Amino acid sequence: MIYRALILSVLWAGCCTALVSAQVAVLNLLTGEQKAELILQSGSGLMGNESVVREVFNSVLMSSGQNQLSIFFTTFNQTAGQMNVTSIPPVVSKTILNMTLESLGSLPLYFKRDFWEIFSSTTKRTYLKSFIQVLKKQKISIVKLRKFFTEFSYNLKITGRAAAVCTTGNITEATIADPSFTFGYDYTQFAACLDIAVLRDNLASITDKVVDTSFQTIILNKLNQVCVTEHQSF
Repeated sequence: MIYRALILSVLWAGCCTALVSAQVAVLNLLTGEQKAELILQSGSGLMGNESVVREVFNSVLMSSGQNQLSIFFTTFNQTAGQMNVTSIPPVVSKTILNMTLESLGSLPLYFKRDFWEIFSSTTKRTYLKSFIQVLKKQKISIVKLRKFFTEFSYNLKITGRAAAVCTTGNITEATIADPSFTFGYDYTQFAACLDIAVLRDNLASITDKVVDTSFQTIILNKLNQVCVTEHQSF
């Protein structure tokens, strides 16, 4: 505790908005565990300071220590749980996620739900828009994409599979064009919000983006409805 208090006093005396060279030098002496704890400590003032969060996380990425990034995220998750942190402020989560994307390429594809669940849906959707582009360049297999979306979307509330009213937002051509589509929709809402006419007019785009097998079943069922309707009209 004395060591941590000393580090805090050296780094953030006066609640600086950016780190000077001496402070960066001290920061680089911290382990991955200490850097993760530092961000989450209320007394550090980091939760509202984007430039300092970026500096802290950059020191993790640049560290020569073995597995420092993995250690950082493990400690970050464990500490957040111990402190009952249910959501991470956008200034922290967006900075960490964006820097992770820039440095890790497709590695976040393999992160588990215990990492993703501490971030808000808004932050995850913003991140996904960029990350999807990385995955496309890597030509990731459908199987791996399904596993990723299962972990990434795990904390979405499943409201059941009975017929329901669309509350998430009607799926339109603009919705489909969004790189983060279909994030935000569970099985029930995807079925309720996808109009058959929209599906028919945007079939290629939708089938290109939907990798979840349950969503694919919905698409197939709706296409069958179209076939039945058209057959009955003759």
